[in-house]
Amino acid sequence: MSAMVATSAYPPSFAGNPWSYGFALFSLTLICAFAIAMLMHFVFETRARRAALKAFHQFPQPPLSWASPLTIHRSIVICFLCTILLGAFPDVLVLFAWGEASNRTMDALFLLDRIGDGLTFAPFTAAVAFSAWGAQVVPQQLIRDTPVTVRPPTWRTIKDQVKIVAMVLIIATGVTIAKAKVGV
Repeated sequence: MSAMVATSAYPPSFAGNPWSYGFALFSLTLICAFAIAMLMHFVFETRARRAALKAFHQFPQPPLSWASPLTIHRSIVICFLCTILLGAFPDVLVLFAWGEASNRTMDALFLLDRIGDGLTFAPFTAAVAFSAWGAQVVPQQLIRDTPVTVRPPTWRTIKDQVKIVAMVLIIATGVTIAKAKVGV
């Protein structure tokens, strides 16, 4: 595999096709970026809530119980996001480094990719377990006698996601074109 890294602009699975390489680089990078953004949102939301309580001199609220529907739901989402990151992020690193990094670095990235693929079972299994545990109450908490309608998203609510898509598209396109032009 090391000899192929040095002689090909794109990994062999793309058969030298920049379109398939660029699409894979874009999609894998995008899902990793969204997963990281969503995980960071959970962290920042928690920090903001604590800061707001402190600013208004209110006593900190006790943490939610592990058995609360909200905690179970968030745990499911976090576990699925971690599954995505473990499975896709090493692939993104390999795609970005292909033809650029040394053989030793590529061997390390391939090892990281295999380890990440092997570890995806842990957060996925945890998400399945949380889903089974929460199935007794989470759906019932979402369905109420009072119908709640969710408004369609506005530009204000989706503009950050659109910015992520645009930035990842620019990066993936640039890397794909650069690799095609250089021809490693």
